[in-house]
Amino acid sequence: MSDVIKFPQPDEISYKDRENGFGAYIMMFAGAYFPLPFVEIISSAIYYSYYKKRSRYVSFHAYQSFLAQIPITIVNTAFAVYGIYMLVNYIKTEFIERQSIVYLLTFLAITVLLNIIYIVMSLVISLKAKKGIISYFPIVGEIAFEKLYGANAIEIGMKTKTEVRNHPPE
Repeated sequence: MSDVIKFPQPDEISYKDRENGFGAYIMMFAGAYFPLPFVEIISSAIYYSYYKKRSRYVSFHAYQSFLAQIPITIVNTAFAVYGIYMLVNYIKTEFIERQSIVYLLTFLAITVLLNIIYIVMSLVISLKAKKGIISYFPIVGEIAFEKLYGANAIEIGMKTKTEVRNHPPE
C-alpha cells in the first residue's frame, strides 16, 4: 500500500478554506464582466497558483475549476469565431446560405446547453465546497483528485502522509 494524503472530512476543513474553495468556482463569472476569451482560465490559473502551496483542499477546487473551464472556453471561443466569420461573410456578400444559418443555430443551441450545464454543475459543486464536501466534475475532477489526493499526490508541505488508500468520491 502506497503513502497517500489523508482525505479531509468536512469538519476538519477550516471555514476560510471552505470559503476559498467556494471562490474557486466563482472565477467562472469573471468573464461575464470582460467580453474577452480566456479571462476565466487566466483568473483560475492565478487563483490556483496562489493556493497550490497553502491548502490542499482549496488547491483541489481551484485546479478542478481551472480544468473544467478549458473545454467550455474553447467551445465559447469557437462559437464566437464562427459567428464573426458568418457576419464578415454576410457583410462581404450580403447573402448567407440557409445551411450556414442552420449550422450557426445548431452550434448556438449546443453552446447554450453546454454553458447551462457547466454553470449549474459549478454552482452545485461550489456550494458543496462551501460545506467542506469534495465533489467533482466528470473527467477533470478525477484528474484534479489524483493530482492532489491520489497515490502520487503533489507535496504541499502542510499535511503529512498516512497509510490510507484514497479513492475519488462518488
